[in-house]
Amino acid sequence: MGGAVAQVSQLDISHFLTLFIFSSSYFLILTRCAKELNQWNIVQDYCGGPDGKNPIMELDAVWRQGNWSAVKDLLGQVETSCPREFAWKVHLYRGYHAICSTEEQNLTVVDRYVDSANQICIKDWRRLPHLVSTAHVPILQAAQQVLSKY
Repeated sequence: MGGAVAQVSQLDISHFLTLFIFSSSYFLILTRCAKELNQWNIVQDYCGGPDGKNPIMELDAVWRQGNWSAVKDLLGQVETSCPREFAWKVHLYRGYHAICSTEEQNLTVVDRYVDSANQICIKDWRRLPHLVSTAHVPILQAAQQVLSKY
């Protein structure tokens, strides 16, 4: 009897892992295609589902749609649980919100947000080896994005 239970649970785990890998692959493919087609509403809907699969990607989608009230709400959620590699982006989105929001336009804090984003990019750059490699590319892209919005 114990062997049958072990086989069933092993099959259930195997089936679960297969579904998880399929749904993860599906998520990546769907979001990449929607981004390339500038279908940000699809990215927002899929990333902000009931389980909130990826709030950082959802923040990117609502920012590109100009939905500033949603940007403000998501910034509050993302700021507390943001990985270090996306901290510069949170500051950048705060600056965008301060400039573009018609409800709470506050241009005095924009320089502070841009400086914070720049400082994070510089700190991340200094953590990398002195020999420039492909590991430096995301930080260079981040710095370029921060400076182009300034």
